[in-house]
Amino acid sequence: MNAKRFAVLTMSMALFPLLLHAAYMSGFSPGFNIRNLVKHTDLVVYATVVDKEFVFRENINSKYTTDITVKVDSRIKGDVKEKSKLKFMIEGGEGIHPSSGRDLIVRAGHSPRFEIGEQILLFLKRYNRRDLDIPYGGYQVFYGRLGKMQVIDDSVIIPYTFQRTIVDNRDGQLRNTQINVKRGIKLPIDLVMNIGKASLRDYDAMVPVEGRIRSIIANNQRRSIPTISQELVNELNQTVNQILERDED
Repeated sequence: MNAKRFAVLTMSMALFPLLLHAAYMSGFSPGFNIRNLVKHTDLVVYATVVDKEFVFRENINSKYTTDITVKVDSRIKGDVKEKSKLKFMIEGGEGIHPSSGRDLIVRAGHSPRFEIGEQILLFLKRYNRRDLDIPYGGYQVFYGRLGKMQVIDDSVIIPYTFQRTIVDNRDGQLRNTQINVKRGIKLPIDLVMNIGKASLRDYDAMVPVEGRIRSIIANNQRRSIPTISQELVNELNQTVNQILERDED
């Protein structure tokens, strides 16, 4: 490739923990978990990426964009049919500038990356931004890269943020300190889908379920991302199914 025709435009890049920190500090006060992600987004699907196209848009400030097309395998929330195709725009991408002919790689740290063929759990929100004329109904990935989660071997890593109280005994006096916990946990995609659907039926009833998951994160002493036992998966699925079946009666 001709070096004179090749350009890399880079915006800030961030790792998963830093993204969690940014999300926590930027005002998402309910905290990240499955039921809050479902409640505060407009469209939630389990899908497969089938196409992506670099589009240079003259009419918006963020001119370098990519149109992503996914096939909806299963739906949790939103006005979309299963097995249908869904299209949305992200900022950044790779392609040819229509005027200069340069080969461009535009990296936006807040935008997730999509690869054709990958399976994903996707949280989209409808935005109205003055600086960005968003096509396809105004949907964008919720909180940038945090709203797109890759599904591998029927499992997905879900971000969790919450506060934890540390009680410190100094000089005979108890002092409470609040710390922010920002981690992820690996869960079976079927369990995540069921929790999401049950959260739409009864948001408050899912508090104990989320509490069980959160306790595993809080008690994990390793730096690696924790998983839950099959026994607990079965137990949580039973609880969730009871909520879903109750509302169908």
